[in-house]
Amino acid sequence: VYDIVQLARAEIIDALDEPVIIIDTKERVVDWNFAAERIFLLDRKFYSLDQASEFFKYTPELHLKLKHLPEKKPEHSWQWTSS
Repeated sequence: VYDIVQLARAEIIDALDEPVIIIDTKERVVDWNFAAERIFLLDRKFYSLDQASEFFKYTPELHLKLKHLPEKKPEHSWQWTSS
C-alpha cells in the first residue's frame, strides 16, 4: 500500500518550478523540492534537519530576510496516521 500523502507531495511539490523549503520552528530545514535543491544545494545532498543558515549559506541575504519576517507566522501541525 502506498502512502498517498507522500505520492501527492512528490507529484505536486517536486513538480513546481519555484523553490519550496519547509523550515520548522527551531529553524531547521525539514524538506525541500527539486527546484530548491537546484538553487541552494550546490555542494552536498543531505541537509535534512540542518539549520537554515547552513542550507542558505550561499545566499545569506535570503536567510537574513527570512529571520526578519513578521513574528506572526502561521503554524500548522498534523499527525500522520496509518490504517
